[in-house]
Amino acid sequence: IPDSFLFYRELLTETQRNAYDEIYRALMNGYDEVQFTTRVNKFEYEDIVTAVYYDNPEIFWWAGQANWSYNSDYIITNGSFTFWLDDSEREAAQEKFKSMTDPLIFYASKLPDDMSKIKYINDYICLSTEYDYDAFNNNALGGKPQTAYSCAVEYKTVCAGYSKCFVYYMQQLGIPAVPIWGG
Repeated sequence: IPDSFLFYRELLTETQRNAYDEIYRALMNGYDEVQFTTRVNKFEYEDIVTAVYYDNPEIFWWAGQANWSYNSDYIITNGSFTFWLDDSEREAAQEKFKSMTDPLIFYASKLPDDMSKIKYINDYICLSTEYDYDAFNNNALGGKPQTAYSCAVEYKTVCAGYSKCFVYYMQQLGIPAVPIWGG
């Protein structure tokens, strides 16, 4: 994915982008902790973590929660991340996610223009996915119900899951897309 597709990453400074990249590499390798070589302070860290979370729907095993340790100068020394999925289950879940998303990406890629691809993906998601009212009503948010996985594999998600799934498909099709969040 070109850097220009990573909207939230592009809002960061060069130093913050380096920390973003360290977090991304750690998460993609399934590490729930990162030791930073880039110097960022605790005030920047939250923006960096948020950017990684919003830009990368393929990291669906991460619940979006992060903690950190910092030194007396408020420089982050390490970060830790909460996964909703155990390490032993992650690889199988990644394979399942790919097996569910790859065919749709293949068929969408054969369409003649970007608008046709966008409509195809949008219609597919809307027609195949059910809103997870149980997760919403039980306040069971912040984990699997808010992931592209819940949408693409289980066909049951909340609004964040719809958004992340759509962004994932667009990124794979080479169409810039960005999730917009509200409260």
